[in-house]
Amino acid sequence: MRLQMDLSLLSDALKKIAYPPEMEFVERGFRGHGFYPACEGFVLGEPPIEGLMLLGRDFGEKSYYDEIVEQQPEEETSKTWHRMRDIHFSCNSQSTLRGLPIWCTNYLMGVRKEKPSTGNVKNRISPNEWLKYEDSCWKFLQKQVLLQRPRLIVIFGMNKQFRAANQVDLLTDHRLGTGKKQTLELLAKSPGPGERVGIRGILML
Repeated sequence: MRLQMDLSLLSDALKKIAYPPEMEFVERGFRGHGFYPACEGFVLGEPPIEGLMLLGRDFGEKSYYDEIVEQQPEEETSKTWHRMRDIHFSCNSQSTLRGLPIWCTNYLMGVRKEKPSTGNVKNRISPNEWLKYEDSCWKFLQKQVLLQRPRLIVIFGMNKQFRAANQVDLLTDHRLGTGKKQTLELLAKSPGPGERVGIRGILML
């Protein structure tokens, strides 16, 4: 039996992220399929412990979030979600990729207060606010990794701009590689008591 994943363990840390004025805290107001933190990010009954972490940039803007919370569709309606779903889920009736359960989450937490949902949100935020916000999101990502213990992290984006943005942030201070500072690889390769394995790879698409 696969271990359950209790996202309420992340709630306090999610609230404490240093959200800038341009971003707003949200947490699982939507019950359908889509990306955390707007929803669970995985199929209920298929907890993604030791599975695949599919890491996007940010969820999008507040009016879109409010719309899906009000309407509660079966899944997100954004182009990003449908592209990801079509690529990764269409060949399998379950939310798995080669047998690995998937958790769809984001690097930057919260939602944009203003439209549009496209473009790098970093460009809207003052440099000082961005440093605090991005650093707190990086620390929160470490908590996500410790909770899920993914075998593989796929850094996903809708286009080259988003992928490049995530790469720039995640390659800062050797976060994805070896170095003096704690990295995702080292973090996830240190299984806790009774756990079998840590992460086996990080893939940027």
